[in-house]
Amino acid sequence: MVLRIKYQSFKARQASEIVCHPFILKEFNNRWFLVGKTSAKKPVLTFALDRIIEIDYDTSIPYLDENFNGDTFYKDVIGVTVSNIRAERIQFRVWSSRTYTNIARRWVCSYVYCTIWCTNLSS
Repeated sequence: MVLRIKYQSFKARQASEIVCHPFILKEFNNRWFLVGKTSAKKPVLTFALDRIIEIDYDTSIPYLDENFNGDTFYKDVIGVTVSNIRAERIQFRVWSSRTYTNIARRWVCSYVYCTIWCTNLSS
């Protein structure tokens, strides 16, 4: 179903009306986002739900069914912003196993290729 949303981005001075073909809802850091397209030729966009002022549906516009796969689209991404930049190798050096656990919890291996050295300072 095609949606008509009145959306005001963080930078916009006033809201604009957008026709959106929604694919999925995505949560990141306790915020929800609507992921979809405004037309077939445009890229996939992300709209924060707390910035949507009004929402309605429009049955007169045919829905773009693109077999969107959220797992594939967000494979190498932490968060909701996807760019065409390739994932980079990141190296951390930590001095305690507790820090290692915190980093490992946040940086899932499929998202970022990283090497973590853990050095015990007590030895």
